Amino acid sequence: MLGTFLYVGVEVMAGDAIGTYGRGFGQPPDTTRFFTPLTLAAMMLGYIGGLLFVPRLLS
Repeated sequence: MLGTFLYVGVEVMAGDAIGTYGRGFGQPPDTTRFFTPLTLAAMMLGYIGGLLFVPRLLS
């Protein structure tokens, strides 16, 4: 339970920091506002890919 709690915290930090990271490179706010949803969507696709492909490759 502690591991899950800490992992969710790491996900939230990644989603929050990605917009600041983009602004550090001079990206306009109209662009950086999409970074958080795209980051979280990529994480979700990674979870789904892991569920589908890991059991087939490591059986």
